[in-house]
Amino acid sequence: MYVTADQGVNVFLGLCGLFALIYLMLTPFQVRIALHIDPSGRIAGLIPGMQLLGCAFGPLLASQWVSDDNAQPVLLVSVWLSVTALFLVALLHRRAVSRRVGVARRA
Repeated sequence: MYVTADQGVNVFLGLCGLFALIYLMLTPFQVRIALHIDPSGRIAGLIPGMQLLGCAFGPLLASQWVSDDNAQPVLLVSVWLSVTALFLVALLHRRAVSRRVGVARRA
C-alpha cells in the first residue's frame, strides 16, 4: 500500500486484477481438498459462502477504525487477519498430521 501510493491508478488496478485472478483460481483447489476430507460434499458446498463471508468481514472490520482521511488501520487490520489465518493454518496442519486425519485406511 505504501509502496504503490504514488504510482497511480494503473498499478492499483493491476494489483486488484492479480488478486482477483489468484482468488478465482484458488477455489478449485479448495474444493478438491474439501472433497478429499469429506467425500459427501457437505464441506465443499460451504466454500463459496465462506469465501464471500471472508470478503465481506475484512472490509467491515477494517472500516470500524477508518476515520476521515486516515486509512492506515486498514493495512494493520489486513496484516493482523493474514497473520491470524496463517497461524490457524499452521496449527490445524500440525494437528492433522499428528492425528493422521483422512478417509483412507491402512489394510
